[in-house]
Amino acid sequence: MKEMQQNKLRENKGISVEKLKREIIPLKKNINLRPSINEAMELALSYLITNNIKPSMTLNEYAKFSGMSLRQVQSDAERRYLPLLKPAVSNRRELKRVNMVALYAIPFIEGFDVMGMEA
Repeated sequence: MKEMQQNKLRENKGISVEKLKREIIPLKKNINLRPSINEAMELALSYLITNNIKPSMTLNEYAKFSGMSLRQVQSDAERRYLPLLKPAVSNRRELKRVNMVALYAIPFIEGFDVMGMEA
């Protein structure tokens, strides 16, 4: 029942089940078991775009987004737990900005490493 609903949903979006089955590549045939960092960045960026998340946020915006206090986010940034963007001009004071693409790419990269170890 649930599978039929998913098939109808895919067909409504213009994606046929047969087409999806043809495009599936088994892991054994895939030569490159460890995708590159660029592929992880592309996956992260596509996730951000589909969920309407900005690719970079100020510390205050990130605090509101993550539900943490501003002081916690500032502390994490100082300890380098958060990936920060480099300032555009080194001598000018700018707000610190969290690189959301890198933040979301890290779990993808770690997942690639786990998949590579198991294969």
